[in-house]
Parts: sequence; structure tokens; C-alpha cells
Amino acid sequence: MDMTDEYLCATLCKFLVKIKKQNGELYPKETLYGIVLALQSHLEMNGQSVKFLENEKFKPVLNALDNTVKLRSVLTTRMILNICFTRSNVQRTTKVVCAL
Repeated sequence: MDMTDEYLCATLCKFLVKIKKQNGELYPKETLYGIVLALQSHLEMNGQSVKFLENEKFKPVLNALDNTVKLRSVLTTRMILNICFTRSNVQRTTKVVCAL
């Protein structure tokens, strides 16, 4: 099935933003890059020459990949900080309640 480059680009961008492991965990950046390169290889073996990380018309794919990795890093950091902050509050609250 041949797809236009525009459709392929838009679909791959959406895929990169939404993809997760079956258990809900996020894939590491190396895995995301590997998936993009595997898709590129598959398409080339089937007669559709694409260069997702090199061709200017696929720049949105590279941007989506980079931004997804950055966003996931920020979200992971925030989740860790929230967990630490929540645990800290729980410990303080427990101490106050026990002191009463």
C-alpha cells in the first residue's frame, strides 16, 4: 500500500506521541528511534524510499521524536518530584497526628 509522504509523516508523528508498552510504560528514546528506522527500512524494502531522519519533508517526524523524548523526560521528572513531595507530606502529617 503506497501512502503519500504527507499522510505517512502525519501518521508517524501521531504514532510516536501515543506509543506505549502494553503495561503502560513509555519506551526509551533509543527504542523510539529504532522503531522509526525499522519502519523506514520496511518501507524501503517494499519500494517506498523514505528518509525519516534526513529528508526535510519528514522534518515533523524528527521534531515529534525529539519533542516526545523531551516531554517524556520532563513528565518523568515531575512524576518523581510529585511522588517525593507526596511522601514527604505523608511523613510530616503522620508525625503530627502521632504527636497529638
